[in-house]
Amino acid sequence: MRLREHVSVDPDVCGGMRVIQGTRVPYDEVAALLRDGVPAEKISDYFPSVTAMAARSAVDFADYVDTYDPPREPREAAAG
Repeated sequence: MRLREHVSVDPDVCGGMRVIQGTRVPYDEVAALLRDGVPAEKISDYFPSVTAMAARSAVDFADYVDTYDPPREPREAAAG
């Protein structure tokens, strides 16, 4: 998976959850607000440390995650 500019992962921050860079705000919480119709410019009303640009990156990353289908390991033939 490719992160976006304002989304980061750090094992020392929220146990390695993906958050808005420089915060402890989970990217998916921000993305959910945008998907519910909150304008990016109003995200700071909910999370003062999150900029509109970071909010847009969060929803872009959430859209990417929603379409991600990891490669699957081939299954072994059933014994029998």
